[in-house]
Amino acid sequence: MKGKRVKDAVEYFRRLGWDAEHCPNSSPPVEPVPVRDFSDLTISEFERVLSKITEINELEGLSNRRRILGIPTLRKWDADQVKLLIKRRDQLKGEK
Repeated sequence: MKGKRVKDAVEYFRRLGWDAEHCPNSSPPVEPVPVRDFSDLTISEFERVLSKITEINELEGLSNRRRILGIPTLRKWDADQVKLLIKRRDQLKGEK
C-alpha cells in the first residue's frame, strides 16, 4: 500500500511540473558522519573550543553535557579538562 501512495504522489507532483527524480525513494542513502565528543579533543583543541565560549550559560552547558543531553554514557572530563573548564569559568565571571 505504501508503494502505491508513493507512486501516486510522484505522479501528482510530475503533473504539477515538479522534478520527480529527486523523490526520497530515488536518492541514495546518506552515510552517517562520525561524531567526536568534546572529551576526545586534545588539550590544545579543547582550549581553542573554550576560548570561543563567551557566555557562562554556554560553558555550563558544555561542562554538564552528559546531564543536559541525557547521555550518561559520554566519557567524563579528565583532570586537565576540568582545570581548563574551571579556569574559563573564572575568566567569564571576572569579565562581568
